[in-house]
Amino acid sequence: MMNLVDIDTLKPASYNPRSVDPARLELVKLSLEKLGWLLPCYITKDGTILSGHQRSHVAKELGYSKIPVVILPDMDINRCKAVNVLFNRSTNDFQLDAIPVNLKAELLKNDPVEMAKELESKTDYFPCMTGRTEAIAPLVKINSGRWNQYACAIAKSLYQYDIIMPIIADETGVIINGIGRLQMAAEKKIENMLVIRLPRPQARFAEAMLNQLSMDFCIEEKYADLLRFNSFRRLRRTRSELGRGFVFGVIGNKPAYEFDIDNPAHMKKWMSVHGTRVIDFGAGHLTETEMLRAKGIRVTSFEPFHVDDQEQIDKAKSIHICREFLRDIASGTRYDSIFISSVLNSVPFLQDRKHIVKILAACATKNTKVYAVASSENQADFAIMTKKFLNAKAQTATKMLASYEENVTIGEIQTAPKVQKYHNPRMFYDLFKTAFQSVQAGYDTGVNVYSISANPLPLTGLREALQFEFDLPYPDGSRMDLVNEAITAFETRLGVRL
Repeated sequence: MMNLVDIDTLKPASYNPRSVDPARLELVKLSLEKLGWLLPCYITKDGTILSGHQRSHVAKELGYSKIPVVILPDMDINRCKAVNVLFNRSTNDFQLDAIPVNLKAELLKNDPVEMAKELESKTDYFPCMTGRTEAIAPLVKINSGRWNQYACAIAKSLYQYDIIMPIIADETGVIINGIGRLQMAAEKKIENMLVIRLPRPQARFAEAMLNQLSMDFCIEEKYADLLRFNSFRRLRRTRSELGRGFVFGVIGNKPAYEFDIDNPAHMKKWMSVHGTRVIDFGAGHLTETEMLRAKGIRVTSFEPFHVDDQEQIDKAKSIHICREFLRDIASGTRYDSIFISSVLNSVPFLQDRKHIVKILAACATKNTKVYAVASSENQADFAIMTKKFLNAKAQTATKMLASYEENVTIGEIQTAPKVQKYHNPRMFYDLFKTAFQSVQAGYDTGVNVYSISANPLPLTGLREALQFEFDLPYPDGSRMDLVNEAITAFETRLGVRL
């Protein structure tokens, strides 16, 4: 239900990932002057804004005392953050590869200031409050062939939270904003929707402002901890065989399933390459750890975000795994091989990945080799995002391109936003070269990258790396709090003061 509420009762979400561009904020103001409130704000019960930050801000400058809002159902803070990101992708009729900086360029080409000149300015104007509930069947017919699969996927994600935003149409029924919402409603067999109709001069201006006016994301600042703990390995990624990172050094570019861990000849060759004392860094569900232990391999595993069978992070189990890791580190075990398989795709920030590589180097001796594999920019998911090729199924993914780093996407934004970093051999080489003298890097099977690193460089930055990795955040707001134990373990291992 939509209501007018006192603007002073609302507060911006501290975690809203938008950064404000003053020039675009002036356009938001212009839009509100000429068009009024076409879409309401969406807020939590305590008045926290999840959608409508910039509009509510400029509304005060324009003298609004009340603004239209929809109050959302109760959600915990992490769900609020996910919905906030969804709103940031749903207000505009985005395509899969849309990023705000490109939209800004398109908007300025249309010269919105010139378009607005012919429109009358209005105050206390709330079209969303006077829109009508209409049958969608005629609108579906009028707009046939204009569908946007990606916008539809985002609308479906909001619908999971019982959120259906209005659609904006011109006088003839052509949708100017909300084509994905209309498509979603048709697929869900929703018969009626709130429709705001605009005369053609307003509609032309609204189409540009609603679909191309979008602030830049600073998700790497506001959502850093959320992205870190959402890096956990999903249950759907549970393997029945050793992953690529554990076998490419033995079988080359052959598919991973061709390595049979139960075949004695295969295991004999594996041990001749990888030895019998290894680290599984980022062990996920401990699948590979347990498989190798069953074959007599001494495996030290590290996994800060171990999940239960409900795909919830089990902090107690995670802490236990990390403490066992530190115990083995302190014991001075000399490892033959260290494996880090797929982990570096999910670590959201470059500095975080550099910290991990420092720790790997501190675990290694001059005879240890570090084997890494990750998805490359040739992976289908990333190729789709960058429009190297398209298919209908891919367009239904709730993903977005991130602009803070090259080759980064954010997926699963409807529930638990997760970063995917797609590497190339140059990136892998540069990353591991920060801590190892010898690095080989290349493409593995064409869709992955690999590296084999050896001869760790003299220790620099290890204390900072341990302070990061052993104080990672958890969804309940707590942290790992194992920094002192980690520093002590590595000081014992290395015989140095950090």
